[in-house]
Amino acid sequence: MRVSRNFVSILTFSVFLTAAFETTVSAGRYKDFKVIKTKILGVHESSVLSQLAFKSGLDFWSLPRNGKNAILLCEPQQAEEIFKELTRLELRPEILTEDVSREIAEERFKIDQINSAKLKVANWENFMTLDEINQYMDEVVANYSNIVSELEIGTTTEGRATRVLHISTGPGKPAIFINGAIHAREWIGPPVAMYAINQLTEFYDQNSAILNSVDFYIAPVVNPDGYVFSWEQDRFWRKTRSLNDLNCLGVDANRNFDWQWAPDNDMCSLVYPGTAPASEPEIQGLQSFLQEHTEITFYVDLHSFGQSMIFPWASSNEQSPMYPELMRVGNEAANALRTVRGTNYTVHSVTNGGTNFLYGVSVDWAYGVLGIPLTYAIELPGGGSGGFDIPPEEILPVATETWEALKVFAQNAQPTTTRLQWFK
Repeated sequence: MRVSRNFVSILTFSVFLTAAFETTVSAGRYKDFKVIKTKILGVHESSVLSQLAFKSGLDFWSLPRNGKNAILLCEPQQAEEIFKELTRLELRPEILTEDVSREIAEERFKIDQINSAKLKVANWENFMTLDEINQYMDEVVANYSNIVSELEIGTTTEGRATRVLHISTGPGKPAIFINGAIHAREWIGPPVAMYAINQLTEFYDQNSAILNSVDFYIAPVVNPDGYVFSWEQDRFWRKTRSLNDLNCLGVDANRNFDWQWAPDNDMCSLVYPGTAPASEPEIQGLQSFLQEHTEITFYVDLHSFGQSMIFPWASSNEQSPMYPELMRVGNEAANALRTVRGTNYTVHSVTNGGTNFLYGVSVDWAYGVLGIPLTYAIELPGGGSGGFDIPPEEILPVATETWEALKVFAQNAQPTTTRLQWFK
């Protein structure tokens, strides 16, 4: 089972042409783009498809992983060749979406309809722009100043602040850090993070026991430039907006952390890791903040999509020293989440026994460099054309069930003395 060389070379050239014009086209460029899904992959199949992902530059919306379907976005001129190749590899491809631009238009129509009727900024009936998210954060700080304070942990390439809310009833407790939208197009992360803020403030009486034992640091959007661009120009923009060259902008912020960082000269790649570890101001600010705040003993990176709770290692198949505890807490959180409406999550390491290694990612850095003992990426549910454009009506159910998992995480936050202790 091997991907044909001719197939890869054709795709690579096609992807280059698309990337070269990405700064001059609008979201309408997704006209007739297809979304293709494979069968559930085994270890060998995920390895073969991972090589294709690396060599071709294709946009895999769901990465090839053992025990999962792979989902990828295809340009119209690529779709037939990709479908043939996946069929030849016996991966049983199926087309989920015939025209992605139509799905984008329907999503925006729903958003505009809901916005015209809503009475307040945050009601978890709709996705929010960065300005609306910032307005909500301002309101929370003003209304709950006895337990909420705001911190700015950095400034982006385009001059936007990366904002964090600190929710605390007093010093001396361990803390959990939660961030969303490190990948700009993953719009479900910010409302999930903001729902947690809402539960800890407006519904403080119901959650006071949690805040009496643990602090929360919550950053709904840690890639503000990319998030704005995904709203205004390109719905499926993933990266930051730093200037690489005149044709290809941005860095995959979740390949830019200073742990097992791997160089790549392809600036047009969707997973371009930057010129050096922590080259991006967003990651510099986040790393510095987490390094300084040693009370943080639990780290959560909200992503979509995949319905999984994944943990280190991403860069190795080895079991991490905290593997049993990471499995225990992850399964406990997944079970709590399931009680809300039956949503099933898998719990496993990022690699899950496969060879699709990822380098420079958040959970590995927080775990391997800082020694934060419990670090997870939560891959939230998908929907719409293939995953990222989840319908607005799913926001509140996803946020509600995820809050149950986050409560379990918070209850398992370890004492502040546990950083690096698991190394010994």
